[in-house]
Amino acid sequence: MTGHRPLSKECEDLASLIHPNIVEIFDVGQLEDDKIVRPYLVMPLLPGVTLDKLIRSSSSRLTVERCVDIFCQTCRGLQAAHERGLLHRDLKPSNIFVMRMIPSRSSISALPTGLTPSHHGPEGHAHLYVA
Repeated sequence: MTGHRPLSKECEDLASLIHPNIVEIFDVGQLEDDKIVRPYLVMPLLPGVTLDKLIRSSSSRLTVERCVDIFCQTCRGLQAAHERGLLHRDLKPSNIFVMRMIPSRSSISALPTGLTPSHHGPEGHAHLYVA
């Protein structure tokens, strides 16, 4: 199957990105089964839920302060990725993970779910996208 070598390189680039608001990647690789290649990422099992599940399961609306905190932490993670040439092309509540910390505070991490290369970068260089 073609196209997995660039994906592997992008996964390695993403795995080297260490930031408190981006889920850490421990390992990247490929599984081959009957000539089908399936890339994979190994990430930690984190205590918490995705933002969409938090919104659906909450008995009351999130406060303005909590929404601003989630938004700011998400933006810090995205800024770190952008500084490395990575763009998140599918930012949505199911790709934002809210980790349980102390009761009044949460830590937010963007989930790197699926990578897609862009072949439209300047001077023919590919941009890396996190989706």
